[in-house]
Amino acid sequence: MSSSMDDDCPVCQGPLQNPSQPVPCCKKVFCQSCLRQAVLARPRCPYCRSPINDTAALAFRSAVCVYGQPGTRASLQTARTVSPNIQALLGLLNASTRASQAASAPNVSSLTSNADVQPAGHSTLRPHPVPRPRRQVNIQAAPAAVITPPPNPVSIPAITSPPPVIQLDDLDDLNWEDVPNDEMDTGSLDTGYITRTYNCPYCQIGNLDDLELRDHCNNNHLCDSRRVVCPVCVSLPHGNPTYCSRDFIGHLNLRHGYYIADITNVHQNDYVNLQDHTHTHTHTYTHTHTHTHIQTHSSSTDYGLRFDVFICLSVIFLLLGFTEVDIDDGKDWDFVDINEEAGLDLVEGDIVDKKGDGKNSILGEEYRWPTTVPYYLEDSLEINAKGVILKAFEQYRLKTCIDFKPWSGEPNYISVFKGSGCFSSVGNRHVGKQRLSIGNNCDRLATVEHEFLHALGFWHEQSRADRDDYVNIMWDQIEAGKEHNFNTYDDTVSSALGFPYDYTSVMHYSKTAFNKDTKPTIVTKIPEFMDIIGQRMEFSSSDVRKLNRLYNCTTSSTFMDSCSFEQPNICGMIQGMDAKAKWMRVKSVDGGANTDYTSMGQCNGIGYFMHFSTATGNPGDNANLESRLFYPKRGRQCLQFYMYNSGAADDQLNIWVHEYNNEFPNGALRLIQRFSGGRRNSWELYHVTLDAPQKFRVVFEGVKGKGVSKGGLSLDDINLSETQCPHHTWHIQNFNNLLATTPVGEKIYSPTFLSPDGYSFQIGLYVNGKSSSSSNMAMYLHLTSGPNDSQLKWPCPWRQATIALMDQHPNIQQRMDNQRMITTDPSKSSTDSQGNVEYFWDDPRKVGSLVKNPDGTSYYRGPGTGTTSFITHSRLRSRDFIKGNDAIFLLSLEDVSGLLEIQPVPQPAAYAEQKSSSNGASIVNSTAVVFFAFVAVLTLLLAVASVVYGVKRPRRSEATDTEGGTVSE
Repeated sequence: MSSSMDDDCPVCQGPLQNPSQPVPCCKKVFCQSCLRQAVLARPRCPYCRSPINDTAALAFRSAVCVYGQPGTRASLQTARTVSPNIQALLGLLNASTRASQAASAPNVSSLTSNADVQPAGHSTLRPHPVPRPRRQVNIQAAPAAVITPPPNPVSIPAITSPPPVIQLDDLDDLNWEDVPNDEMDTGSLDTGYITRTYNCPYCQIGNLDDLELRDHCNNNHLCDSRRVVCPVCVSLPHGNPTYCSRDFIGHLNLRHGYYIADITNVHQNDYVNLQDHTHTHTHTYTHTHTHTHIQTHSSSTDYGLRFDVFICLSVIFLLLGFTEVDIDDGKDWDFVDINEEAGLDLVEGDIVDKKGDGKNSILGEEYRWPTTVPYYLEDSLEINAKGVILKAFEQYRLKTCIDFKPWSGEPNYISVFKGSGCFSSVGNRHVGKQRLSIGNNCDRLATVEHEFLHALGFWHEQSRADRDDYVNIMWDQIEAGKEHNFNTYDDTVSSALGFPYDYTSVMHYSKTAFNKDTKPTIVTKIPEFMDIIGQRMEFSSSDVRKLNRLYNCTTSSTFMDSCSFEQPNICGMIQGMDAKAKWMRVKSVDGGANTDYTSMGQCNGIGYFMHFSTATGNPGDNANLESRLFYPKRGRQCLQFYMYNSGAADDQLNIWVHEYNNEFPNGALRLIQRFSGGRRNSWELYHVTLDAPQKFRVVFEGVKGKGVSKGGLSLDDINLSETQCPHHTWHIQNFNNLLATTPVGEKIYSPTFLSPDGYSFQIGLYVNGKSSSSSNMAMYLHLTSGPNDSQLKWPCPWRQATIALMDQHPNIQQRMDNQRMITTDPSKSSTDSQGNVEYFWDDPRKVGSLVKNPDGTSYYRGPGTGTTSFITHSRLRSRDFIKGNDAIFLLSLEDVSGLLEIQPVPQPAAYAEQKSSSNGASIVNSTAVVFFAFVAVLTLLLAVASVVYGVKRPRRSEATDTEGGTVSE
């Protein structure tokens, strides 16, 4: 049947299959199978509920032996098949529609002469579900207990106005919302309307309407393979209570993306429905929050048929809150995979050194860069990649002695561009512009760190001379022609710098690198490391130490301090002299923390933390714990610490900076943040942004409140660095229990958070992955509606989200967080079959789904972008990602639109002038040094000469006296 003959079956809402219709009644056309199933329960039309004569009903029933299985076709002749007449029927349908439009809006006919406009009722115009409420269980956020906390997510009421309408045959010129209710003949569709609700067939959650059921199942049971009975179908007269759908979610999305009440009023008896659908009046009605429909009734004397036409005026939404886009296309990309797919044949997979260059880069000082490396970000790079590169530079600054600066004309620099893969040269090749590629799928933090380690002078870990002592290479599993990628280099070519073999290095191949099928090419001799090699999270601690040793430096530029209170000197902290109480170094507290957070009580002899008791004393008593002196370089710091609050609700922790400058040489205190309340009786992570421009100390002041306390305030694992604090933390308690009990394919959501400029967002997490990748944890970013949406720019322009599963190591320099960055591209869009465009990062109230919180509040959740391969479950347990049964996500959403600007290219003269000025200053300084040295030497010679002369002269006098014969008696 041609596309022009397609129409929708009122039962299944799909294109007609073997179109058939009952002989009497409303003359509606159905799929033959749908009509058969409808009359199984009772001999009535499934649309208008009018009786079907016994002969026709018997014919339909006898055509089906078992539900869903076709029987003989011999008995179907009584049911009139309308395939030969369907073209004429649709022609009449279109004529009826145009006549109705002309009668309702005379100015429309002149605007709709385009012959390509598809007729109303065509399958592409099927009413599409608009966001409806959903229920969820939120995992609570970290405590918001600061004196000036960021605004809590505000749940906005449901939008009472219909969504924006895109013109369809210009029928949106008719503003049906403006028609007074008393002038609208709503007919039976609004009479006594009661929302139909169902129970979820998987978890039995009840009180879900049609679209709530669909959204609930998509969010919570998308990958559930159990066969269940559709509660919507069962509720209909023709429903079979014994039929189990093989793909229930697919059935819901295909067959029940609408409200049953849009087809018929199921709360009225069949006689009333029949009367409603046979009268000749024209009805209009508004279905709140769903669509604006026009229901027209027309008659034709030629055919003696009457048609009910639904014309949907709203946008056919392609995007919903459960829409998910995988930025990794379902793959866990490694540089080897990326470059192979791009057709690159490079040394060791990602090294572009030419033959004959030699492989002595990490042995020769001439191949090293200065400790501050000049870089240039080419305009070909994706915005997300630029942001990731800058984040990688911050990790270098925090953990190593290497820094990076924008290229200002230096003769040698690293130029980063978007090539066809991820690759770099090894060491400083002294070629001027040394290129490094960050192509598609390379924009991951560890991949960028990996490529820059090559540029700084490192080969892959498994190419060490002692490699075979630690791993076995499965040569028979390597792809033909790729064996050279597993060569080793002897000690005259490459050096391990005195460090043991590092299975956890970010420079190590994965176990399946260059394999010809699914079997590993590298087998570790210690089996526990099989799933560790090839990690792409961050530097290992050995990577950091080797880099510092190679460049003969130890001090990072942004790290300031880390303290776990394991040593009695408590990291140089001091007690405030004017306080009435003291902080005590303890291992446990009655009524408070049983263990520290560093070791969780698992190690003998260690496990200390600082505690301020509020169980005794008077209200207002305080204790001050002051850090050692710090000398900032940036003027921006991030203070991170854990606090255990076992005191009264009004006990306080105040964070001060004690600043020293010319105006206050003895120091002046400035309050930064005050904490009170919050989550109690557990270790909680806090971040405080400081802005000390000069020498300062950090002061932790505990203050006893008026309430009754059995414990107090405890501190542990303090870190201070000149970095940017994450905007939010998502602390998930009892995470091991979630891993043990959450089904594959079930998704949990974080609370909603606000970015500094007002965008609201949320993280969705598949703890045990999706059905396509159940060995991985999947993660998705969603924009959500918030209190500032009317003042924000939409689609959301160039905001980069950083989602980091925190490695809860006590020292920030030794952490290996698992991070992904996602950037909102305002031009990303989808187009439906009618040319309607939806922008992916548009206002969630336009492209999202309505979500109901357990407390009755609601908000809209937009579509999600993320990855099904966020982290493998084996790597999840390889570090301190889960500590004390808890997991912590660090979240930020920041403006990166500045990266749209092209990095300026420096003029060579500027660097020459700078160098000349520097050389001139050096010459002047050298001349001064030589002059002063000459003067000093001359002065010294004169002094020596005078001493010698003074010594010799008395001797001459003595000799003269002796020679003269003078003798004293």
